[in-house]
Amino acid sequence: MLDLLQGRNGSSKFARRSMKNLQFVLDVGPDADVHPVTQTISALLGIVVFPWEKGAFHAVKTKHLAIAHSEGWPPWLMSGSRIDSNKVKTIGNLLELLRNSVVHGNVTFDSDSKLPSEVTVTFENYPKGSDELDWKASIRADRLALFCQKFSGYVEDFVE
Repeated sequence: MLDLLQGRNGSSKFARRSMKNLQFVLDVGPDADVHPVTQTISALLGIVVFPWEKGAFHAVKTKHLAIAHSEGWPPWLMSGSRIDSNKVKTIGNLLELLRNSVVHGNVTFDSDSKLPSEVTVTFENYPKGSDELDWKASIRADRLALFCQKFSGYVEDFVE
C-alpha cells in the first residue's frame, strides 16, 4: 500500500533501499572496503530523516520508548534536562531530537573501528539560540543498526 501511495521516488522506497544497503554492508564483514558504522548512520538518515506516509509514521512515533524496549528495541543512554523533565517518552520524541542532532552536526563517534559493537555514537541537542545542551543520547552502532531495523520493520508491518 505504501509503495502505491509514494511510487518509486517515495521515502519508503528510499528507506527500504537504505536498510538493504545496511544489511549488505553488515553481512560482508570487517575485511571489506566499506564502513558499517558509516552505513548505519546513512540508514538512520534514510528511515528517520525522510518523511513517511502519515498514518505509518504516526503509528511508530506514538510508541512509548518503554514499550519499544520491552519488545526488543535497543535502549538508548540518555541524559539532559529533557530527560530530567520526562519530555522524551516516545519514539517520536526521540526521532525529533535525532533529526535536530543530525541536521546541526551534533553527532560524534568514540572510535573509527569497523566493528559496530566497538563504536558508540552520541547525539546531542541544543535548544535554538543556546550553547547549553538539553539532551544527549548514546548508543552502540550495532544497537543503532538494530534500532533502524526495528523502526523500519514496525512501519512495514503497519502498512502491509
